[in-house]
Amino acid sequence: MIQMEIPYAVKVLAGLPKKDVSLFYLPLIITAIISLPFYKKGAAKYGKKKLYLMAMICFMIPAFLIAFIGDIPVNPIIMIIALGAVAGVFVAPLYIFPNAIIADITDIDEQMTGYRREAIYFGS
Repeated sequence: MIQMEIPYAVKVLAGLPKKDVSLFYLPLIITAIISLPFYKKGAAKYGKKKLYLMAMICFMIPAFLIAFIGDIPVNPIIMIIALGAVAGVFVAPLYIFPNAIIADITDIDEQMTGYRREAIYFGS
């Protein structure tokens, strides 16, 4: 939903050309890459589940604020870049932790049943 919302927010809410959609995605990608090592250390300390849930909850903040681009008295370009940077910090775990959690589940399942059934878990 966010990927469909961004072009609308940039073009309609901010009144910018369609090419400026990258103003959101570039800081998102950069901050997501920068935050990956911190999530790796955090997962070892706090657990994948806690960090994944925290990231989902915190990602709601920039996702919600996207709807107010153009309404808040801030330059829309600055707001788009800032929201992209903040969203990137919370997007990283949304992409890395689901597969890592499934891998942990398959290891537990093997200990309980003696069978390796990764394909079933990843397929479903």
